[in-house]
Amino acid sequence: MKSFYGAAAVLAVIGMAGCAQTDETDQEAGADTAAATAPATTPAQTTGAVSDGQILHIAKTANDADIEGGNLAKTKGQNEDVKAFANLMISDHTAANQAGMQAAQAGGISAQDNPTSQQLMADHQAATQRLQSLSGAEFDKAYIAHEVDVHQKVLNALDQTLLPSAQNPELKNVLAQVRATVEAHLTRARDIQGKLR
Repeated sequence: MKSFYGAAAVLAVIGMAGCAQTDETDQEAGADTAAATAPATTPAQTTGAVSDGQILHIAKTANDADIEGGNLAKTKGQNEDVKAFANLMISDHTAANQAGMQAAQAGGISAQDNPTSQQLMADHQAATQRLQSLSGAEFDKAYIAHEVDVHQKVLNALDQTLLPSAQNPELKNVLAQVRATVEAHLTRARDIQGKLR
């Protein structure tokens, strides 16, 4: 049985939106960042019902991607708040991996690959490639803009797709608990984003 690798990220690395910038140089950099990492789809756009096994695979894929993103930001980030946020993403998603594995085992659920998971991985690879090409303050802004966008989408997906679709009580409980963490991540990312402008 494949394990459930956490729902804290649930759908992280779905895409990235550049921030609105005030001068032409910043607008160009923001447009480049947004274009390079724009999502082809989001989990909320999936058609039909999402099974518990598919939710597990989406969570595993997304959680692993967010940990990788945190590791990248930890090494490439310049701002101390950005580095601290990256560490938070790594620790929270690692803890979610452990809790998720227990929920999957208790619920007897096997992860099932699906088009949403595949798209998440493709989007993550594109975002990673773009973020690797940035450095310093430009990286910090792009990474945090990405985290703000992703966490908002995660909240939307939890409320509109994942929680309503989950059938297994253990899975539903994990998803419900995760919502508060995702909301806290979003609040923190927005706070950092405001300081970086």
